[in-house]
Amino acid sequence: MVYTKIGVSQIPPFSFTFLRFAIASLCILPFFLKNLPKLNKDFYKVILFSLVLSFNIIVFPFGIMLTTATISQTLYASVPIFVAVFSYFLLAERIPARKSFGIILGFAGTLLIILLPEISHGNPSAGNFAGDLILITTVAATSLYNTLSKKFQKQYTPLQLTSLFIFTTTFLLIFLAGFDLLKNPSWLRHVPSQAFGEAAYVGLFGTIIYYGLTQYIIKHASPLIASLVFYLLPVSAFIWAYFLLGEQITSGLILGALLTFTGVFLILKRQN
Repeated sequence: MVYTKIGVSQIPPFSFTFLRFAIASLCILPFFLKNLPKLNKDFYKVILFSLVLSFNIIVFPFGIMLTTATISQTLYASVPIFVAVFSYFLLAERIPARKSFGIILGFAGTLLIILLPEISHGNPSAGNFAGDLILITTVAATSLYNTLSKKFQKQYTPLQLTSLFIFTTTFLLIFLAGFDLLKNPSWLRHVPSQAFGEAAYVGLFGTIIYYGLTQYIIKHASPLIASLVFYLLPVSAFIWAYFLLGEQITSGLILGALLTFTGVFLILKRQN
């Protein structure tokens, strides 16, 4: 999140995301070719399925441009809450009373974070209302993708699903990155060299490794367990955003994060 925040401040959002996924596509292609999926009449479904997460990837940079990296990561801590709700409706998983309370508590924390810009009256550390709204739609898309992954893994391996998602997103971004060139044909001349390194870093670690590991955990555990990573990342995001971006942590963000984390804890806690 922090490196994406830095990257989109130096490279137009579509172009930065395209560079990220083009690098990821080139890196994962040799492994995909050794493990090609079978093409059948239902193959188009996995492409449509990949578009759910592609939405998250394409829209996310616009959200993080408006709000802070700290708030964006804290909002993503609510992914387990969305996964629990989607699992109930799509996978017919039960939600006991404790988990129901956790969902309510978690959504209350998320709502507080989204409303921080309005509550704090323009404090830049409280983020941006429009940016927060954009990000919560990407949180929902990520949660839906993780929830549905379990069904698709009956036919496809984690590597195949990760590769097809990366290729689908890269293809879409070819056209979208063209808009950046039409709007500002000379943007490449003004980009510092380290920005391309940031795109490569996010492409390798934030794309191939992250999404590949997520699919692996979903296959061998569950979408809810895989979403645990979103519960743990805010701590590192707070530290890096403070030192690299100078972002401050407000009391409202702390309260919202505590409510969200407590809600997630209640959802994940085993029944005695």
